Amino acid sequence: MSKVHHLLYSIYFQAIQQVVQYVKANDLGHVNIISDSRPARMALSAVEEARDIINNIKQDIKEQKRKITLTWIRTHMRNFGNERADQLAKEATLTSDESVSFVPTRNQRRNEGNKIIKDLWQNLGNDPKNARWTKNLIDKVNVDRLYGDFYANQILTAHGVFREHQARFFGKTSLCSCGQERDLFFT
Repeated sequence: MSKVHHLLYSIYFQAIQQVVQYVKANDLGHVNIISDSRPARMALSAVEEARDIINNIKQDIKEQKRKITLTWIRTHMRNFGNERADQLAKEATLTSDESVSFVPTRNQRRNEGNKIIKDLWQNLGNDPKNARWTKNLIDKVNVDRLYGDFYANQILTAHGVFREHQARFFGKTSLCSCGQERDLFFT
């Protein structure tokens, strides 16, 4: 989403918040807030939301006990007042004063975390003393879902029912019944 669109949505939220606060302060009867911002309407209808301004609006509406309803209308349908409101909102985006900041959404936080983990994993794989066998087979970390053979994956990654692996991670003996000390590894 571009900075202009991001700022435009913050202006929609500020406008809705001001209307809700005006209704609260003046103890008006039933008020219908009409907006052509579908993302703003969806954010206000969402069960969970991380942005404080939206949670504050939702709380204020809840306190009014159904005196305030939100209605979405289509854009550019020649609704009275809508075109002028759009023009004023766009003009407001040209000002340099940003008074509202948004926290990243849950998906954005998850995606950023996954990217960090993937980068750390790749850096660990690039270290010559770690994962040299796996690095020869798989040069770059790829998290796309693969449906491989379970046993082949154990052999390729040296993680599985191997004596050395079992000894390192589970405290079992690495000795074979024939007296051999370790598993065979290909290098």
